[in-house]
Amino acid sequence: MPMPELLVYGRAALLGFTIAEVFRLAFYLGERVSPAVEAMGAQLIGPVVIASLALVLLYGWKRGAFRSTRFIARSLRADLLAVLTLGGVANIAAAPAAGRLHAAFQRADPLWAPAILAALLAVMAASLVRDRRARATSPHAELPLIADDEIEAEGEDTLGVADRARVFAESVVACSAIPGMVFGVDGPWGAGKTSFMNLAQRHWNDTDPGSIITHRFDPLRVAGDPDLAGRLISELATTIRREVFAPEFRPAASRYSRMLKGRAELSFLGFKLTLDPASETLDESLDAIDAILAVLDKRVIIVIDDLDRLEPSAVNSVLFAVRRTLRLSRATYVLCYDTEVLARSESGSELSRQFLEKFVTTKVNLLVESAALVAFLRGGWKQSDARLVSVPSGAMLRLSGILDELANILDAEDAAPYLPVIGNMRQVKRFINELLMARFDKADVARTDFYRRDLVNLMLIHQNYPGLFRRIHGHESGKRSGDYSVKPDEGGAGFINADKFAEAVGGFGRTAEHLARQLFDVAALALGDRREVEQAMFRSRACFNQPGARNLETYLTFITRFVAPEPTETFALYQGAVSRVRGGAAVSEVLAEPDFDLARSERPHNEFWRLLVNGSHDFTRDVAEGAIDALVSWMPRYSTVETEEIGLRQTCVYSLARLLDSAGWGRTTGRRLPNSGQNVVEIAERIFGSGRHKGKSLIDQLAAPDRGVLGWHDLALFRLTCSADRQGQLHNLTSALLLHEDPEAQTAGLLNELARNGMRRLSQEVFRRFDAAWIAPRRNFLAEVDRADDRAFLGEVGLSLLGSEPSGSAARPLADLLPAARSSVKSFFLYQLCNARPATGVGVGCGYYDESGSEDRGGIAERMNAYAFGVCFNAELEPSNRLLFADYCLCQLSRGSWPTDPDTEFAPSPEALRAGFDPVALREYWKENRERYRDLPALDRRVVTHNYVACYREDLPRVFEVLDAMVSDRYTDPEALPAGSA
Repeated sequence: MPMPELLVYGRAALLGFTIAEVFRLAFYLGERVSPAVEAMGAQLIGPVVIASLALVLLYGWKRGAFRSTRFIARSLRADLLAVLTLGGVANIAAAPAAGRLHAAFQRADPLWAPAILAALLAVMAASLVRDRRARATSPHAELPLIADDEIEAEGEDTLGVADRARVFAESVVACSAIPGMVFGVDGPWGAGKTSFMNLAQRHWNDTDPGSIITHRFDPLRVAGDPDLAGRLISELATTIRREVFAPEFRPAASRYSRMLKGRAELSFLGFKLTLDPASETLDESLDAIDAILAVLDKRVIIVIDDLDRLEPSAVNSVLFAVRRTLRLSRATYVLCYDTEVLARSESGSELSRQFLEKFVTTKVNLLVESAALVAFLRGGWKQSDARLVSVPSGAMLRLSGILDELANILDAEDAAPYLPVIGNMRQVKRFINELLMARFDKADVARTDFYRRDLVNLMLIHQNYPGLFRRIHGHESGKRSGDYSVKPDEGGAGFINADKFAEAVGGFGRTAEHLARQLFDVAALALGDRREVEQAMFRSRACFNQPGARNLETYLTFITRFVAPEPTETFALYQGAVSRVRGGAAVSEVLAEPDFDLARSERPHNEFWRLLVNGSHDFTRDVAEGAIDALVSWMPRYSTVETEEIGLRQTCVYSLARLLDSAGWGRTTGRRLPNSGQNVVEIAERIFGSGRHKGKSLIDQLAAPDRGVLGWHDLALFRLTCSADRQGQLHNLTSALLLHEDPEAQTAGLLNELARNGMRRLSQEVFRRFDAAWIAPRRNFLAEVDRADDRAFLGEVGLSLLGSEPSGSAARPLADLLPAARSSVKSFFLYQLCNARPATGVGVGCGYYDESGSEDRGGIAERMNAYAFGVCFNAELEPSNRLLFADYCLCQLSRGSWPTDPDTEFAPSPEALRAGFDPVALREYWKENRERYRDLPALDRRVVTHNYVACYREDLPRVFEVLDAMVSDRYTDPEALPAGSA
């Protein structure tokens, strides 16, 4: 039987004596102040007493006084209560010895009592106020992240380990009566060993509350303490004293700790004093501690966590401490560790293994099931008590696409290489926090071109292998294309990796190399023939980092600078818009969205039409009809002024021809009809407004009166685009023009012959309408171009450029771009309708044909030349028409024999001046009118084209020299031309 702890009883007696003395002195002070209290009256004293009592009770409740009182009362320590009472009796017996002290209090000033009471109440009130303010001003996270906290309850169990933890807890309780039982919980970092033990501890507390005391010992926190065994017993004593009222336990534990330390030495004034421990042995000390536990009827489960995070020597010290305390028969040990980590230690690994094999009686192995991680990533995080309450649900929902992709990776057959970096809950939480730190929740990733698996792989590299990520960033950012992105195979049709690719991805470990190869390795990506790579893939995969597809740099910028690409710069925006059109949405409805605001830029519209036309081959009838009508109706809203950012109107004309070729025929509500002659001819019916499209001629729509002169420019450009000899790959359209006139016509053969026959009806219809609108009423087309409103040329986007310079054209201000556009319209239209050139690879001239019939004698050219010289350039009708002719001539300057040499000066030549015109008509006009032009070089006037700026003073005299030479008798002799004029 152990000896009673006399010091414990001595403390109880002293406490009783002190309490009695305090009450005695308080009574004496109260007697001095009681007359004054009675004089104040009950109406004033009552509230003061009640307030003071409330403050004392509130302070006691906050400090846990009531809880401690119940805690002591449940211990039923009548012996200590009796000793406490004896201390009070001793105070009564010793009262005469303190007579002078008592007399001093009895004679004290009456103000001492309220002063002391006020001071005590003030201290209590100040503590309560500080506590209240501390709770009210708790910090709020500006950037909510997922804390790596252990789970505390089964409701937080997202990995499904609660059942196994319950079985383990039951096994520990069932074996706790066996002395020296040591259980092991073996698992890798992040497997949830601490959470597993939390669930087990909750089971111990719930099944038999009060009978089991669980002590969690964290050796990592005290790894530097040389006396780990003593620290273990000391902390165990604290835990037991917190759970039960056992004052004997602390001195017993302290005595055991001192015995572990051995003899102690004290030095005083040069003298050294050696103190030997008591005669009690270590085993006897442990027996005393065990006896106290038996008296308390408590069993202790000591959980030692994070054993594998210690240095090898510290691991051995902890195991030694466990060994020294195994004599505690009412204690059971649970060690949490990763055997593989202990075995990889630089030293002491074998000793650690031997200790584990010797002392661990049995163990459980914790493994993270990838299926549980997949379930968590695919929606398990939505559980209310999944420890994600600090992250707004909206943010998690915006990350759900990336989390789903990560789940797909872990759910695939080749998931094993990913497990070292994303194989447990801790790594998953770190990955989610990385996304939150990079503001992925603020960016709508679904509206970007990012390929989610590539994004996940790059994020894993960024998080786990920063050295490799820095190398990728250094090689591939700043418009560079380095050793990681794929390159076109110059010797073939596919893609290849850089010569140093294998070296670039090596040296960072097998997992890092696997991630890099999943991103960039041509073999792993299976790219194949680059001609068969879809546009969506070319614009989204991280392996491409070439001009026009700087995908990898966009990924890197997104991750490192938190900068998401603008929606208008993503392929996904236009792909989604086209998908909505396929689904039945009106094109005008889609283009009315803010991302397609024409006031900012035409580029989104350009990308939309390009993608829509490229994918129009499988449109249904309704979708095709809506797309064609929308393209025609939107055309006037685009700019004719050409810069890097605007000038979409001309492009739309070619897009219209392609849309007709791929979607303007053979459409049904279901499958598409074959491209036989009777089906593709529908394209010509659309153009001419016949058959199924009677009254809806595209010719009339393009040249509608409300579209002005630019509508006729669109029509002339559309006519030229339809010419088969221009090799525009519009086989269905050119075939339709041929078959519309002759169902038996050949649609294959010499392009020049096909172009000549196919363009006849179209050219005649265009000229017929122009004749009615301009030639017959003698309206001057060129003058109307000069008088047209600037807004018609600029389009909606151009209106925002008035008074500024459009981007990409700093060298050409808007003041030059508008006149250049007008000059281009005049020259192009006049040339297209006047020239009588046959099919030579650049399109058949409209003037090649007659106004009707198929003899093709150039009747249209004759009429157009008469209109040009008789109306447009006729100074007798309008004196300003002289300027139109001079302007036209200055627009025809060329570089002569060296057109590709940028240093060659633009100069007039007979070939350029007569381009499109009948040479005879031009010479006759100049013979009759040249005297009218002699004064024009004195004008301060200039002509702006896309290639140059010509001035009347400098360039018009040279033009007149060439014209004079053309009407001279020597004109047929090229050598007789003025020097430098050709």
